[in-house]
Amino acid sequence: MIWNALLAGALALPGAGALAAASDEKQQIEVDDKDRLRAQQGMSRKLALQKLKPAELDGVKSYRVVRQPEGPGLDKPEQLRQVVAHMACVAAVFGLVELEDAKSFVGKDDVGIFTKYRFRILDDWRARSQTNGRKVFLVMHGGEAVHNGERYRAENPAAHYRKGEQYVLIAGTVDDEQRTIHDTPPFLEVSEGIVHPGPGWTPFAPGTALAQAKAQVADAVDREGCK
Repeated sequence: MIWNALLAGALALPGAGALAAASDEKQQIEVDDKDRLRAQQGMSRKLALQKLKPAELDGVKSYRVVRQPEGPGLDKPEQLRQVVAHMACVAAVFGLVELEDAKSFVGKDDVGIFTKYRFRILDDWRARSQTNGRKVFLVMHGGEAVHNGERYRAENPAAHYRKGEQYVLIAGTVDDEQRTIHDTPPFLEVSEGIVHPGPGWTPFAPGTALAQAKAQVADAVDREGCK
């Protein structure tokens, strides 16, 4: 999902770091993952591993990721409702998930560090058919990986996903339902039934109850429909 384009499309409608937790399960990084990343994100050669400098804190060669989704603020409820409804209609995943596994890797031609996450859908909030239990694969910029015996890190504050924890995930489009999603979704952690947004854009106010967030999505779809 290209967030800026998606959100622009939604608003045009009448009336869109990260250190991966270690895992005992092996996850496959496909050649297609690296090819699609290069094509979609146009990685700069400035992020080539050989050009990275050691961090002052621990000496790991690092860089920081600042890419985050953008959208209408919480102070624009009508526009926000339109965007939420549009995402509930077109996203590959929109709902409560749990992180099962994560694996970081080096990008194509040794440019960039990425992480491939495997989530399990616990509660599908989309307007279309419900698919609880489905596995979702998401690749994001960020993570920590060893390459040729040396450790490298890409810090992404929007991707602090931890194995076994729950999140509200909004990512991808209908075209991504049967393949790995390459996206930068809003970071929405869930703890004790409360949604805790990370840095950047969020469709839910900090401290929103999970049940309230789900009801907000359903209300948006009821009022806006899928157009």
